[in-house]
Amino acid sequence: MVTAFRFARVTALLAVTFLSRRVLAATYYVAPTGSDSAGLGTLERPLATITAAAARAVAGDTVSVRGGRYREAVRVHDKHGTAQTPIVVRAYPGERPILDDRDVTNAQAAAITLDGSSFVELRGLEVAGSSFIGINVWSSQDILVDGNIVRDCRRAGIYGGAPKPGISARLTFRDNTVTNCVLENEPRAMRVGWAQSVSTQYTDGATIVGNRIFRNYGEGIALIVSSHGLVQGNQLHDNYSVEIYLDNARHSRVDRNFISATSDEKFYRGGLPATGIACANETYEYMTPLTDLTITNNIVAWARWGFYYGNYDQGGGLQNVTVAHNTFYHSHEESIRVTPASASDPNVHHSGSVIADNIFDGFAGRPLAQVSGTGVSYHHNHWNGGTAAGVWLAASPTDTHGDPKFADPEGNRGAASFELQQGSPCIDRAAPMPGIATDYFGRPRHGAPDMGALEH
Repeated sequence: MVTAFRFARVTALLAVTFLSRRVLAATYYVAPTGSDSAGLGTLERPLATITAAAARAVAGDTVSVRGGRYREAVRVHDKHGTAQTPIVVRAYPGERPILDDRDVTNAQAAAITLDGSSFVELRGLEVAGSSFIGINVWSSQDILVDGNIVRDCRRAGIYGGAPKPGISARLTFRDNTVTNCVLENEPRAMRVGWAQSVSTQYTDGATIVGNRIFRNYGEGIALIVSSHGLVQGNQLHDNYSVEIYLDNARHSRVDRNFISATSDEKFYRGGLPATGIACANETYEYMTPLTDLTITNNIVAWARWGFYYGNYDQGGGLQNVTVAHNTFYHSHEESIRVTPASASDPNVHHSGSVIADNIFDGFAGRPLAQVSGTGVSYHHNHWNGGTAAGVWLAASPTDTHGDPKFADPEGNRGAASFELQQGSPCIDRAAPMPGIATDYFGRPRHGAPDMGALEH
């Protein structure tokens, strides 16, 4: 009896010791001078590849990547952290790891593929070339891609998706820089089918915030057959075709983004810069026609169209879409263009949609608006510049007109250039809108709010 008791006690102590040691999260080090065969993953004896280090990691562990160049197609497969103890793959503090998979023979391998995983974070890495996608998050949930640089990729910079809805969920792409991607379309000869710079498809709960996305040969940001998304606080310029594209998107918000274009025609489509914000329903194996979208506090300058709804492919119209408190400045075509809900079915209509409290400031001699169809309420908008053709279809007795008195829109000072100055006809003239409590800079909107993205 005593022997049995002692055996049980020793077994329990061993179990506690083992569990205590496992609670202490491990860090696996990777370096270009390391070895996957002889390395231990320690700082003194690092591994050679991120893939090998990630394969060893479990919940709470960190893969710390030393500076230098890595010529591998990284794969993080079937790895699962928890909300409290994620698996983190990150740059070693103060160093710059650079990944380039263009020497890898598999042309469909992304520089970093994270698949079938959950609660994994990718932080502070640089993708400096890929024969496919820069960072590909596939069939995964609760993933954070934060503070990375992605450039020189043949297809997308950062992509998240799955083969069908119901798998990919809660992906956050935050504070990344994406440039010179979608090089497959660099000649601008593709009629359709080019990739996006940053996008999700078949994803529920995508959060795309605080990124810098510029000089890419595909759309800037896209939510494709995705729901409950947030696109907020991004800076986009000189991307191809569309800067922010909502395609079969539902229950999503586009808020506080700064969108602009320069005269760099390398990124023009049909001789014109990208559209600022566009909505449509293209054709996919699975489709969720757009509905319940909120587009607020954005600044769009020098785009082709400021805001555009297109009825090509499936059509379907604007269903419960709010476009409010945005500033659209000097679009090359109309500041706002809304086509009929359907190109082929006259019985399909827009419904429950509101376009209000916006500033539309057009180029002299260019039409300000072209809108069609019932089911959209236009009110409390400001119109200036351009020609009046088409504006009457979006007109309201609550509208204002004239110079909005921006601070310095041609001064290249970013969002602050569009601050309203004393005496602006847009001050205190907007209608209070539910759920829009702050402006582009996060400042509170008072009881008599101002039109446009910025509160005076």
